[in-house]
Amino acid sequence: MTDFENCSSCKNIPKTLMVEKLHTPKRLPKEVSELSTIGGYATDGELRKCQHCLTYYIYHYDHDSESGVGNGYTDEGITRISNAEAKKMLPDLLKSAEASLDYWQKDLDRPASQQFIVSHQKEVTRLQKEIKILK
Repeated sequence: MTDFENCSSCKNIPKTLMVEKLHTPKRLPKEVSELSTIGGYATDGELRKCQHCLTYYIYHYDHDSESGVGNGYTDEGITRISNAEAKKMLPDLLKSAEASLDYWQKDLDRPASQQFIVSHQKEVTRLQKEIKILK
């Protein structure tokens, strides 16, 4: 069990908070940027973790320009989750990261391939580590 209530970072992060950044002054607490990214994509729910108290979070980021038709929006959110919820997410996140790695390894002629291969290899390693931790 984590001790987020006494953590210098997590005590300032609410259980759930969504903000619309483009048209309001509201922002997530600065401590959200201190969380380590484990894996996933912010548009689908990125798994993050506090390195101090080991609490898990799902971070969301969604920007839509409305294709120039409307005002658009930028939503950002954070939700604290249990270790059990994080454990349940990890296999799907790992599968997705491995698929992305496989995709880029098959397309080495593209200029950015090496950059994405390294990035996805690091993500796979982080996810495998978390799976072992939460076994």
